[in-house]
Amino acid sequence: AVTKVSKEFKKIVFFHTSNAESLTTTDFQPYMFQVVPNTGIEGRGYILYLSQKPYTKYGYIGYDYAYGHTQFDAAKELLKKLNPKAEIVVELWPKAGETNYSSFVPTLMAKSPEVIFSSLWGGGLASFIKQGVPYGLFKKSTLTALYDLDLLRATGLEMPEGQLGYARCPFYGVDTPQMAAFVKKYNEKYKEEPADWAIMIYDGLLVLQKAIETAKTFDSDILVKTLEGMKWTSLRGERYIRAEDHMANVGIYVGTTAKDPRFKDFLILKDVTEVPAEKVWLSADEVKKLQPK
Repeated sequence: AVTKVSKEFKKIVFFHTSNAESLTTTDFQPYMFQVVPNTGIEGRGYILYLSQKPYTKYGYIGYDYAYGHTQFDAAKELLKKLNPKAEIVVELWPKAGETNYSSFVPTLMAKSPEVIFSSLWGGGLASFIKQGVPYGLFKKSTLTALYDLDLLRATGLEMPEGQLGYARCPFYGVDTPQMAAFVKKYNEKYKEEPADWAIMIYDGLLVLQKAIETAKTFDSDILVKTLEGMKWTSLRGERYIRAEDHMANVGIYVGTTAKDPRFKDFLILKDVTEVPAEKVWLSADEVKKLQPK
């Protein structure tokens, strides 16, 4: 809905949280830019990560709307290529916003997947984890899902250790001088650590600021051309905007849930590594074929 308004009024919009891959393909319009890993990057990114593990039985649970389906489709397609022996033994599609998983947890356990990948997020994911723990679900299956800082804080010490998760931009897993300075300023102002969303918003503003200073104008059409291919120093390090689809080369960060003495009230991801966008995003040719003529 927002991208259509952006196009109509020729106003630049930076997506820093909403991340449908279709925004860069079938719904692409020139005033749209993304500084959040899109659903394709996420879905293929965590499958690339999981494919290096000895799993053959997969389960899935995700909300029944665009985010869940596009992420699942990307993950499923790559899983077939990377691990032909892998089997998705169960797919579950609760309605968006579902918080009662009393029927879903036993269904998953009955199929005994070694790993469950999920497009649940936020409060729904927190509820699913808290309801799954008493059943012993995560002792039998590892849960790969979006473990952003808000989710980790919401689940607190109820989050089981040893889950293979991912985040879009964990401040504790990005070692750059820019991130360290940002976290310090943020903490001084708000008395807490910055969530992934704050970091990605800031990265979008940094590249927009550079474009405005470079072009010396607020004219949208000139700024679009200036932003295409632009490199900038983000909180996540040196990045660029790909001209073909206005997607920043931002990947996902994968790791394992664990306790950390720095954070007494919640777990974080440990042994964090980045899956670079270039390894899992659609090629420029693939993107151009899918975009409107």
